[in-house]
Amino acid sequence: MRRQAFELADGRWRGDVQRLVDALAKIPGLERRQPQPPPPPPPPPAKGKSRRVLLAVVISLVVIGVLVESEWGDLDGFQNDYPVDFGAYDPGADGDDDEDFAEDFAPPPAPSSPPAAQPVAAAIPDVSGLWRTYTGEVYHFEQNGANVDFYAEAAGQQIGVGQGRFDGQVLRLAMTMYLNGLVMGVANCDMQPAPDGRSYTGVCNGPNGILPAQIFR
Repeated sequence: MRRQAFELADGRWRGDVQRLVDALAKIPGLERRQPQPPPPPPPPPAKGKSRRVLLAVVISLVVIGVLVESEWGDLDGFQNDYPVDFGAYDPGADGDDDEDFAEDFAPPPAPSSPPAAQPVAAAIPDVSGLWRTYTGEVYHFEQNGANVDFYAEAAGQQIGVGQGRFDGQVLRLAMTMYLNGLVMGVANCDMQPAPDGRSYTGVCNGPNGILPAQIFR
């Protein structure tokens, strides 16, 4: 069998590698690539260029300084475009400068605050007409503003007469009670209205003590 290889040894490394390269170059389709030359080194910087740039910068700064000095250096020629006439203020004849100054430059008076809104009084309920109780009494009310006059009946007989008035939403009544034409005493009642205004509930302090009371339409 024919050997299809090259032996590479350390002692003849370069010669063996060269023979391998020559043998590969004879194979059809393989081309030997020539090594590319190294790129040329960059050109050395021009001597004196950085010095010329630095010199140009220094000259420019010197020229700017001269222009600024010639434009703003003469402060004696500075003119005040907004002169202030300190003689415009003329103190009073009495020589009291502080009082005149305070009068001339006193701050304007503070605006008066608007009057506070007055609370709107709640409407007085209307209780004129007939009212009844669960025990059968009937009350007849007549109303004039916050004042009321009334009388009470039971079984067709008058059992009381009285007066009262509204204190806010509270109806305060004072009634003289009768029995068979005889005065039995006086009852004082404080009555609170229901949300719908169709009934009043409270207590009455009379000859028999403090008792609950209620009237309704």
